[in-house]
Order: sequence, then structure tokens, then C-alpha cells
Amino acid sequence: MIKVQPAIKNYAWGKVFPDGEASRFSNRGPIGSPVAELWYGVHSSGCSMLEDGSHLDANLGVMLKVLSAKEALSIQVHPDEVSAKALHSQDPSVYVDANAKHEAAIALTEVELLHGFRNNSDILDICSEAPELSSYLNKNGDIVSTFRSLLSLPQMQLESLNSRISERVSANCKTPTDYLVKSLLPTYGLHDLGYAVSYLLSYKTLAPGEFVYTPPGVVHAYLKGDLVECLTSSDNVIRVGFTEKYKDVKACGQVLLMSSQPPTKLVAQTDSSFKLDSEGLPFELSISEVGSGVTILNDSELSSILIASAPLLVTDNAGDKVSL
Repeated sequence: MIKVQPAIKNYAWGKVFPDGEASRFSNRGPIGSPVAELWYGVHSSGCSMLEDGSHLDANLGVMLKVLSAKEALSIQVHPDEVSAKALHSQDPSVYVDANAKHEAAIALTEVELLHGFRNNSDILDICSEAPELSSYLNKNGDIVSTFRSLLSLPQMQLESLNSRISERVSANCKTPTDYLVKSLLPTYGLHDLGYAVSYLLSYKTLAPGEFVYTPPGVVHAYLKGDLVECLTSSDNVIRVGFTEKYKDVKACGQVLLMSSQPPTKLVAQTDSSFKLDSEGLPFELSISEVGSGVTILNDSELSSILIASAPLLVTDNAGDKVSL
């Protein structure tokens, strides 16, 4: 067993040290600086460190992250295996590896997020909530088609659409998406696609301990809160809105998942241990409540363990012990 220190990401959307679970886990960072993500694993964009200061060198295939968001991350989608290889070959400066990106996350605090498309049966509700989108919804007939049409909307038309949305939410907010859009308008301006497409996405809230699985092709955005992610070892992000970074609407349209997301559920293994069960999940993710004594690891394969509260003594089959 190897005890590692995470790579720390100081993205502007992160909670400011010492607030947030990422700050608590790392216990590092100057007062007043954001601690947005902790990366546990091996990747060219961020690698865990050993206690002697050297980099972790192990082909885990997965990573663990702790995220603490005080404001919205970008609206994004992740590539599948075929798309990841093609995108990396075309533009390795943006798509830095050739790996598909699957994510599963558990909320540490209440987490708000946009995740997947709303149902087609919600079209009338969307027309009422965001009447500026009515002509696009009526013309296309379903949510995914509307999303695709907005991806290709000429810039002048997009700014006109966003201007009308801005006027409405500035005068009166009725839904969580209204409040989200209003809060972000000063940040990204009328040229950003996120304001319009956010009304097509499901606004969800996770209670602490709830899971969400995000396979490649599912449009999503974490809005605020603290969570732990387990993901395949990839840093590929196709952004479409709520960001000043590069937005790749063409790639988004190519990888978009047409069907609803795979069903996700927690399966109880013991009274204090639960395993995430979801079709297509390429790794195992479980959460356990344990005492401060000894936890035995029976798995013969490589595993990553994140301890949410210490102290804890972990012992493997060979008798090696690590105090955490």
C-alpha cells in the first residue's frame, strides 16, 4: 500500500481555503485562495505525490477527485472511446489524452447540478418557463433536436436570444434555472451558449451520500457543492457553455448521448457498505462506514481508497499497514 498526497487545482470556481471539503482533505493552501479540486491518481495534467516528494508511478486506470465548487462549472460533455482517440489525434493541446471519460460521484454536501436532458413531455413547461425558446422547441419537436439547433445558432441570433432571456430574468426569476442564469450573466456575457441550453437540462439536487453517474455523451454541469468523483484516467472535457475556455460545439454534437442515462442505484452489501450499480460503469465504486480500527482489503487488483475521516488503520492481505 502507498500513501499519497493529491495534486491541487486552484480553479477560480473553487471554494476559498479553508472552506470546502477539498480544503479539509488537503489541509493546504494559502488563506483566500481557491482549492477547487484534489486529484488522486496518475495523469499528465495532475499527478499524486509520494511522501518523499516523488510522483506516484502506477497504472491505476482510474482517478479519485474531491471537488469543492462555490459557483458553476462549465456545461460540458465527455467523449467516448472512439471520439477520445479521434479528438486527441486532431488536437492534443485541448484533448490531452486518448481516453474516454466516465464519472461517478457521491455528494459530500448538498450538490446542485444540471444533468442530462429534460423529458420531451416537459416542452410545454419549458415554453412557459423560457418563452424565448418557444419557436426553437416548436420547430424541432424534441429536447435533443432543440439542443442541437442551438449548438449551431449564428452568434448574432444567440446574442439576441440571450438578451431576451436576460431581460426576463432581470425583471423576475421563477425557477432555479432563472436564478442560475441571472447570477452568471455578468460573468460570461450574451455570447455564451449556456444560458439558453440550461433550460433544456434537468436541474437536480443531491443530498449528502447520494450518487450520480455520468457516462460519455451526457451533458452536465456541477453548480455548487462538495463531492467525490471516481473517474477513468482522462482529462478530456468538451465544453459548450458557462466558460471562457475553448468551446467545441461540433464535437459536442458528435458525442451527444441520445438516450436517457443508464439507471443508477446503490446496492447494499452490508448494513454499512454500499456499491454503485450502473450499466456500463467501467470500474467499481463503493462507500463504507467503518470504525477507527482495522479495515482489511481483500481485493487482489489495484484499488484507490479515499478516507473521509481519520484516524484509520488500513491493513492489506500481506500484512502491510498504513495509518491515515
